[in-house]
Amino acid sequence: MLRVSLLALLLALPLFGSAKPKPTPIVYQEGRYRLANGQQLRGRLCLVSDNDLLIAATDTTPAKKLAAAEVRNFVIGADSFATLRNYDVVVNGVVTHYTHGMMQVCPAGAGLEVYRVQGVMEVLRGVQDPAMKYVLRGISGGAAGIATGALLDNLNDAPNGYFKEELVTLYLLRPANAAPLLTLQPNTSEARKHLKLAMAGDEVLTKKLRNAIMSEEGIAKLLAEYATRHPR
Repeated sequence: MLRVSLLALLLALPLFGSAKPKPTPIVYQEGRYRLANGQQLRGRLCLVSDNDLLIAATDTTPAKKLAAAEVRNFVIGADSFATLRNYDVVVNGVVTHYTHGMMQVCPAGAGLEVYRVQGVMEVLRGVQDPAMKYVLRGISGGAAGIATGALLDNLNDAPNGYFKEELVTLYLLRPANAAPLLTLQPNTSEARKHLKLAMAGDEVLTKKLRNAIMSEEGIAKLLAEYATRHPR
């Protein structure tokens, strides 16, 4: 990772924990998957990152690893996932373009697409402004974002070992008639603005948005309520 102007980007949001996240255990579940060429297969699956899907046919068969570029979509248990291609993520003013990434497909109301993804970020210690203390690190290492202004100054001035890691969650939203995916970063005014745009036709939810807490749970609750009120 380069702690200068180029950052490998996946996620960032204002969470405040001190413990380094533990590695996600490898737990396989029955599922099915479709390759990029359209072939449909079954197996025991485990998603370990936005770019790594493990497939184990049996308990004794060594698992094989598929990259996001090789997979169109898949189901693990009751959860559905899809590979997104050529999209941007915007976090704390850092824009990053991805060629591909595997994400959970969330229930969405009519005209919306919603995706959920988790990843690890690095937190710059000793910085009081939440918008300036989160540095981004991609799991797949396939993207680079450009940091500017105070964020770049913090990166350049930080001594080695002045970072800690946290696991975070991010939502990506595609409103009706809007081609680009919008980043819903919890605890930001941008998340509220994007949700207001997506739910503009619903007066009840638009009113709720004025005072709603833009936490991860708050965002998920609003999206779920919209899906209930506006079924596909």
